[in-house]
Amino acid sequence: LKKPLSRMDRMEKWFMKKPKRSLIDFALPDHNEPSHYLLFLRAQIRGWNGAEQTSLEGEVNITLTHTGTIELNSLHNMIIEVRLNDEEGQLPEIACRFSLDRKRERLIIQTEEDLEKGGQYLLQIFYRTSPDLRMRGAYESW
Repeated sequence: LKKPLSRMDRMEKWFMKKPKRSLIDFALPDHNEPSHYLLFLRAQIRGWNGAEQTSLEGEVNITLTHTGTIELNSLHNMIIEVRLNDEEGQLPEIACRFSLDRKRERLIIQTEEDLEKGGQYLLQIFYRTSPDLRMRGAYESW
């Protein structure tokens, strides 16, 4: 007799259907050494179940030691603004621009001036996203 799949087995089967990618595809270069993260989320839920009308806005503050270019993992996020300052906030904001590498799921931040290697910086990323509707439901954590 064939035993029915548990909920966890069904979820694992769904994940395994996705094309296999090497972990190297997601490994970040070691140009930055994050030392502290702060994450802020603001949810806008409209309608009864809200799934199709829900959006999330957030801000991530990352304190990092700079050793090269800045690359972070980012998937399904609309980046609104990126700000870079020295950790103490005493110098003017450092001019930077960003681009997204969708294939490698990366947010790449380029500064218009060279940063001091080993310097401490505060990176602020403002973004908007929506929940992944395929993943909605109740979750267990252990």
